[in-house]
Amino acid sequence: MPAFTITVTSTATSIRELVQTAAGAAFNPGTRKQNINAMHFQVQSQGIRYCPDGNTPTASTGIRYTAAAEVAPVISSPNLLDLLLISSTGVNSTVTIFLGESD
Repeated sequence: MPAFTITVTSTATSIRELVQTAAGAAFNPGTRKQNINAMHFQVQSQGIRYCPDGNTPTASTGIRYTAAAEVAPVISSPNLLDLLLISSTGVNSTVTIFLGESD
């Protein structure tokens, strides 16, 4: 499972774009042997939000994860890379994200 440290800002941004920025190059999951449809992440600083239904989260709407020692559950979705993340505090958040394949 490849891991990336991403920065989630006060603008709702797709996981694909956040990973592309973190990787410093175009992130193309099609070049990997696996189909990326699952993620596991840990919020390092500041809270974040996302909407599992594909809607755009805001600082006050969506599922919220706070900065904590606990790792968020695995999230599985066929459109995972298109999910949008946003900071829930208005301050940039550092998140370690692991991308992989779920059965």
